[in-house]
Amino acid sequence: GVDFLTTVGNWVLASGVPSERGGDPALHAMAFNRCQDLLGRLSRVELDVISYLNKLVSEQGTDTAGSLNVTLDFYTTKVPLEQVELLSSGMSLCIPSSCRTEREVTFVAFLYFNCVAHSSCEGLDDLPVAVPRLNTTFLADFREYPDSGTPLDEVSPSCGA
Repeated sequence: GVDFLTTVGNWVLASGVPSERGGDPALHAMAFNRCQDLLGRLSRVELDVISYLNKLVSEQGTDTAGSLNVTLDFYTTKVPLEQVELLSSGMSLCIPSSCRTEREVTFVAFLYFNCVAHSSCEGLDDLPVAVPRLNTTFLADFREYPDSGTPLDEVSPSCGA
């Protein structure tokens, strides 16, 4: 099967739509359609990304937190505060349907934030694999739509976590 890590760029492009509770139905439909194209699971991530990254950097130590420091710098200096605050109210995240456990979902979300900050998913080998839990809520799973006719376990990439 396909490994999620080799196709992560597709999943990043299908994510990132504002997804606050009670938000714009048109934005939700757009996020769902993007995720449906990948046969993924649409979720909402609510995250104080700066606090989360600060905690990880302090746990890793400054010598081993290279990529994390780049990611933290991106969200503290290059992204407007209003956009960073939007993450706290919710953002869509499309993940492979094979990602079912809390650990796997957290890993995918963590990768997303790092790939965006680095403008690529390449060269992130020093990222920690075990990361603290994120507040994630599943919104829709393409598996719930029987008309698709495609067994998702056969086409969805492995989670890679």
